[in-house]
Amino acid sequence: MPEKVSMIDHSKISGITLTSTKSVNTIEEIGSGIFCDFYVQGIEAQGVDIAGGYKYGDVVNIDHHAPTERMARVISSTPLALEYLSHYKVADGQRVVINHTDADSVLSSGIIAGVLAPEERFATAAIAGDHTGEENKIADLLQPLASFKDLVFSFRNLELLLNGEALEPEAEKAFARRRDDRKTCEALANDFTYWGRVCFLEGLQFSEVELFLPFFPKAEILLIHYPAKVAGNEIRVRLGPAAPRSLWLNKLNLPNFGGRWNAGSSRRMEKTHLTARQYADVINQKVDAFLEG
Repeated sequence: MPEKVSMIDHSKISGITLTSTKSVNTIEEIGSGIFCDFYVQGIEAQGVDIAGGYKYGDVVNIDHHAPTERMARVISSTPLALEYLSHYKVADGQRVVINHTDADSVLSSGIIAGVLAPEERFATAAIAGDHTGEENKIADLLQPLASFKDLVFSFRNLELLLNGEALEPEAEKAFARRRDDRKTCEALANDFTYWGRVCFLEGLQFSEVELFLPFFPKAEILLIHYPAKVAGNEIRVRLGPAAPRSLWLNKLNLPNFGGRWNAGSSRRMEKTHLTARQYADVINQKVDAFLEG
């Protein structure tokens, strides 16, 4: 049998640093390097636009979370990494840094570090994982593997998947859970209530709201509303496929909300005492006012 060619350069995984997750990452404290899939605060204002992101001195930020018009669209860090490599070289000797290990972080950093070839299928997978919720084997494997926080494990099982080989047992369990979650979303789709621009589900905690999106092609806004562990209610809000293009959730000043243009949730220390329907009323009112103004 011919020798199997590795689809991943495992020798370059060590070039990726997994740092701790922080609410704010400043240019002054992070040091030099290429920072993938997490926002370096203020780099869009202090630095310059480059292909794939922003640059300030020896800090490059390849990330779709910047609060700018440029990033307020269906874009992820992996397609930005492809854009970056269409103009610049793979990061030879430069630090490549991520702070979490979901599909977009693994794929974007892998491409920048030279672990992965810069292929369009990885961009498609990142968009599915971040935005559309569409079924995609690469995204559906890597998203649940994020909980392991183990880049070597993620890349090793990604290669098994790409080669059509059996996954390691723990990876297969995580992959199966993702498939089960998708089936759960399909089964719950009929339990949503349409209320103006909002489709809401009340009483059930479900963090991966993007998995509902394929079942609501005409929805503008999805709201998940459920009791908090201590007091009050938690909310998760997501723009749907039919949302007006100019709409930014983080410009609506929603109560107890933190997030970005297309997704967010309850702030960590603040919960809402509104019911799901009351919160949907607030969303409808604020969206109408935003679009009129």
